[in-house]
Amino acid sequence: MKLGPYNIFPELFGVILRNIRDANLVRTYGIPRVPGDTAQEIATAIMVHNAKEVLCAGQGHFLFMWPSDFGKAIRGALQVLPASYIENLIELMIIESARLGHVSSCYSSHPGFHGLDMPYKRADNLPWLLHALHEYSVHTKSKTLVQNYQPELQQLLTLWEEEYFDGRLVKTTATGDWMDTIMRPSSTYSNLCALHMFQLAPQLELETRVPAFVMEEAIITDRLHGDYFIDYADTTRRSIDASVIALYLELFDSTLRTRLADCIAQGNETQPYPIRCTTNAYPKNIVSPIVRLFPHYHDGIWLHLGMMYLNGIKKLGRDISEHKHKIDTLSLEYGNMIETLTPEGKLYTSPLHATEYGLTMTAGQYLELTESE
Repeated sequence: MKLGPYNIFPELFGVILRNIRDANLVRTYGIPRVPGDTAQEIATAIMVHNAKEVLCAGQGHFLFMWPSDFGKAIRGALQVLPASYIENLIELMIIESARLGHVSSCYSSHPGFHGLDMPYKRADNLPWLLHALHEYSVHTKSKTLVQNYQPELQQLLTLWEEEYFDGRLVKTTATGDWMDTIMRPSSTYSNLCALHMFQLAPQLELETRVPAFVMEEAIITDRLHGDYFIDYADTTRRSIDASVIALYLELFDSTLRTRLADCIAQGNETQPYPIRCTTNAYPKNIVSPIVRLFPHYHDGIWLHLGMMYLNGIKKLGRDISEHKHKIDTLSLEYGNMIETLTPEGKLYTSPLHATEYGLTMTAGQYLELTESE
């Protein structure tokens, strides 16, 4: 059943109730602590704790596995979880996606409910699944999954192009991405995820309608304004998450990435913690009714995005020690890795929703950040 932008499943009501319960537990008792004397040990404990029948997206009310979160955590997950476990999860997502004809927004271990579009379909799901598959193949030096499921993957990519791709960019009808029902038409973030997918396709023995450089040129022409990307189609507002994804995935040349990094560093988005995911509140016409119940949730600080930013600028050779120290201190203070802070750097809490914690993607990004230490 569909209600506005939302796909309604029985599980969704359970998630909402757990979310409210978890919010009030956090407000009353604080953030649950996990074992660990260092931030790295805490990140490892989170990853191991979340590795159940599926790799849960987090603790608290996060009982499902999101392909996008999984993809963002993959490099860290491969450090601390068995490769066979990761392989089984990627295989599960491929098989279930092939059955449905698209990559769902989240996956459950419950029989009959593996793939769920909660709360809606997202254009970035397939790109992150293919990212995870590529990272797994590089890590294990094995193309078995790629070769075994090449027909299914090609069909998923072809169907994705039919639904989401206009020949140059992601269609403006595609409004779903990581930002939890901020319905941005053809968000630049989604376009950069798609560009990454197009770039990976030849390595995964897949064919795209046009070569990746066509989309790359279109993004630069239509979405790049000086030293920043616009946030979505037909706006002039500056995008933060698009720049972060470009830095993290090393899209475009190093000269452009340096300009993007400089633009972020010169703003206020990395203070007091990295990173505030938008420069100001979103206009109401693209904010879904449920999100309006959580003021400042989407113009606050999102630490998983901050970790991706740090991983991105680290690849440019920049010093991240000051930012990392702040995150280490925050993680040790709460004995966990929290996700959402107010613009002032305080825990985000409300009676209906509070900061997420124990997120797989945050832990995975932190482990990636400290991989060589």
